[in-house]
Amino acid sequence: MQGHDRQSGLQAWAVAAGMIVVFITMQAAALNYGTRINDLPFIRDYRVTGNVVANSGLERDQLVGSHAARKETLDLWMVRFKLYSVEADEIVNIIALARIKPGQGQFDPKFYQYGGAFLYPLGAWYFALSRLGLVDVAPFDQLLANPQFMDRIWTAGRAFIVAAFAISAFLLFLMLLEVASLPVALAALTIYLFCPASIMFSEVIKPHWYALIWINSALLIMVRAFVRGRLTLGSESLLAAAIGLAVGSVVTNSLLAVLIWCALVPLVMRGQASLAVLVRVPAIAGVVFFLTNPYYFFNWQAAQAERAAAGTWFQPSLEPASLLMFVTNSLFSGFGIVLTVLMLAAMTWHLRRGPNSARLMVLAIALPIIAIAILTTSIATWSVNYRYIPYVLPATLLLLGLAKWRHQSFILGLCALATLAQAAPLKLAYFDENSDTNSTRLSAAAWIDNNIPNSDAVCASSETLAPYNVPPFRFDRYIVNSPDCRWQVQTERQPNAP
Repeated sequence: MQGHDRQSGLQAWAVAAGMIVVFITMQAAALNYGTRINDLPFIRDYRVTGNVVANSGLERDQLVGSHAARKETLDLWMVRFKLYSVEADEIVNIIALARIKPGQGQFDPKFYQYGGAFLYPLGAWYFALSRLGLVDVAPFDQLLANPQFMDRIWTAGRAFIVAAFAISAFLLFLMLLEVASLPVALAALTIYLFCPASIMFSEVIKPHWYALIWINSALLIMVRAFVRGRLTLGSESLLAAAIGLAVGSVVTNSLLAVLIWCALVPLVMRGQASLAVLVRVPAIAGVVFFLTNPYYFFNWQAAQAERAAAGTWFQPSLEPASLLMFVTNSLFSGFGIVLTVLMLAAMTWHLRRGPNSARLMVLAIALPIIAIAILTTSIATWSVNYRYIPYVLPATLLLLGLAKWRHQSFILGLCALATLAQAAPLKLAYFDENSDTNSTRLSAAAWIDNNIPNSDAVCASSETLAPYNVPPFRFDRYIVNSPDCRWQVQTERQPNAP
């Protein structure tokens, strides 16, 4: 009997490993999405004039809230289309890393929304790849002369996120095995890997899905502490480090740190952890945060200025409609419609029939959703606001694993299939991004070039032409953003906007 159980366990682990390998392979196949733009001859062969890099904002001292007057010119547009990616915020990582000059003792990225626990490992990754000759780490003016080198930088950075997220999936599977059967754990792992949010944010150079490696480490330690009835000193130290690294990667994970601290209180009350844990964990987490983000304190004035500038995006509101919009716009599109419905059902079920620990988990899921819905009211039409609370995804799957429903594995299996079906068009869009025929970006540019006469006045949807907000049409042939426009080029980045 034990041999049979061991064989079943090995088979389950093989299936889990296979799913993670499939995920990595699938993501790796499209990591170069959007890199066709700087291959277009009119962009590739254009030679910018003068000191464009200095005037482009690539070397500006403040990334967020910088309002320096900058004349929009053809040279400036070419700099962006040569060096920027089709993702709006990926370039900020490269600008931040370019400010770090170890040989000169300069380690301040002067950008703090993405924490040092993310930026420094990313920089180390690029440094290692440059030593292997896989990427070229060079000044921006040299990259302008060889824009295809930037393609390797985008691809390598995205690979870094995929690798970190794949490790987080392994940690999630370990966590689920503590509370659920193998079929349930495998179904939940499938949902975690292939939901639309994971497809999108595991292949973009941003810290939110990268931080899940630390988030899931913390959750795994907490789950084991509750299941086994004790939190050892070693586990306590690892928990604190994981929390510090999660918040140190992106400060919006701060609420998670508070929720985990609250979850420690029941362990202390049961005598399964010492009272000192309530002091030691936040203390060690704070030290880890400081060590990975020293300039958040040493350059506190700049960090505060950045926070104040970024805060202008957010205008909180207590309107109930904001919560509904977050569910329909963000959770439905990111976590999946079926998973979101199951999450709400599990929350209701646990509140009525679950143990106190599960009820606390319901509260720990509901609070971040309500908080971020309130904070993002002014941008509620965006479909990616769930990125501010990535820990809700593993917490939801854990809650579903704890639910003792009849046909639980069958229900989660159906949810996994529905999630795959919903994510499939999104993944196809990434594969299409470099296709002349299927890319909406490239085909729109081709239509403009073939149908609008040269020298006509064309208005773009943004004054600052960049790959993420304007298709790469021949803007060198047209009068762009003239008051007397005959044509309007509109890019729809907020499909849910009224």
